[in-house]
Amino acid sequence: MTVDKGHTNTAFVGDEAINGKKPPQSKTIDPNMYTLEIQEKKPGLETEYDPYQHRHVEHPTTNNETLIHLLKGSLGTGILAMPNAFHHAGWTVGVVGTVLIGLLCTYCIHLLIKAEYELCKRKRVPSLNYPAVTQTALLEGPEALKPLSKVIM
Repeated sequence: MTVDKGHTNTAFVGDEAINGKKPPQSKTIDPNMYTLEIQEKKPGLETEYDPYQHRHVEHPTTNNETLIHLLKGSLGTGILAMPNAFHHAGWTVGVVGTVLIGLLCTYCIHLLIKAEYELCKRKRVPSLNYPAVTQTALLEGPEALKPLSKVIM
């Protein structure tokens, strides 16, 4: 089949089809040519990967154990410096600053967990550790940041 404007590709749709005119039809059909209809993907036809269903943990932590781990990691030895920080900052600035920093840390942890979940879905792996999350995020991100992924691990 040949199409106007010098194109020989049978899949080419010229300007005629866009403007409402029908493109020229082929008079003979080649028996060795196969046609394929392209269909849009309909939501729900393809199962989405859920990392939580594929994750097997030998000893999962309970909610209380998770809280203790977060308190140890967030507070740690910094709790020993809190009285001195309040002494220098004052009660008002100390309380407001502590609440703001607590909210900021909670928000950042929430973002990290959401990013890990999304990257696990994209890569179809059950879980990623922190360095793998940062490396994968850099590889999936802008072209300018991709070289930095080699530094992570």
